[in-house]
Amino acid sequence: MGKMTPEQKAQLSKMREARYKQAAKDLKLTPDQIKKMRAADDKIQAKAMKIMEGPGDQQSKMPKLMGMRAELLAEYKKFLKPDQYKKVEEMMNQQMGGMGRGGAPKGKG
Repeated sequence: MGKMTPEQKAQLSKMREARYKQAAKDLKLTPDQIKKMRAADDKIQAKAMKIMEGPGDQQSKMPKLMGMRAELLAEYKKFLKPDQYKKVEEMMNQQMGGMGRGGAPKGKG
């Protein structure tokens, strides 16, 4: 994996901005909640980068990275309303595509 290039960082930043806009709309977030969401993302992302750039192969890093998701949700839980939190959880589950949930993502049958 190694370090991210400036282009990759810019791309990630752009994707995050789009996600915040979408989340603000979908969840009716306040500007303060968006600020807190950014801070939580930055905190967890910094940890994730340390893991990714650290020793070991992808296989050994996956469980740790999956654990980051739980940490991120715990951060979100501090400032989101219960209904907002539920939506964020659902959105994250969709993004993960059911990864690590034992089996295929739930599709329309």
